[in-house]
Amino acid sequence: MGFGLVVRFVARDAAAARAFDQLADTTLKDIRTKEPGTLVYVSHTVPGEPNVRVFYELYADRTAFEEHEQQPHVRRFLAERDQHLESFEVTFLDEISGKRPTGDGVRIGITGHRGLSAEVEGQVRRLLESSLASEDSSSLTIVSCIADGPDSWLADVALERGALLEVVTPADHYRDGLPEWHHPTYDRLLESASAIHRTGHVESDEAAHMAGGELLVQQVDKLLAVWDGLPARGYGGTADVVAYAQQHGVPVEVLWPQGAHR
Repeated sequence: MGFGLVVRFVARDAAAARAFDQLADTTLKDIRTKEPGTLVYVSHTVPGEPNVRVFYELYADRTAFEEHEQQPHVRRFLAERDQHLESFEVTFLDEISGKRPTGDGVRIGITGHRGLSAEVEGQVRRLLESSLASEDSSSLTIVSCIADGPDSWLADVALERGALLEVVTPADHYRDGLPEWHHPTYDRLLESASAIHRTGHVESDEAAHMAGGELLVQQVDKLLAVWDGLPARGYGGTADVVAYAQQHGVPVEVLWPQGAHR
């Protein structure tokens, strides 16, 4: 049976919480690729407690947990985390029953143009739905920045089909830079996320947007790009994220209605 634990971390302050998130995200990159016995490793925020993080970890067995603890990336995390923390508390768990992850699954990211016309929006929504039609939702994870437009459209399709959603937050103030009418959708999707990945940027500027795109690409097996094929209008736009994915060997599927214009 599985062996699990829940860890509640309390950061010293907001800056320390951001630094802790960066450390956790760096560690997670190696956990995903180097620890087959680690079945679940998810960091959560707690509503109303901005400096608190809760980790849920599930291992194939106690031996897998012990192997996890000996990994260089985990030892680095354990050595560096205390500088950011006020306290932490660990609760160990023995599995009784439940639904376990099945296989590695498929992780798909989304990037795309915002501000599309109603006509193009309808076409793009159909393309996004078709792109997921052949995927097994029980082993599918969508990774998105959940901005207005394709980011949130694909996230909604995935959740409706029972897939998981992970959110990349380009900056602490990212939500503030999105249209106010989109805030309820953003909040709803963020609350539905199984994991949140943060870049560590504070201001929602072009550098943060590019950092968010890069972090998103690093989390996925394939990138869907709602892209008209033209250069980005600002650094960190769709074309730049596509180029980053191609440079790093991540397959890109471009979705764009024939004859459509932004």
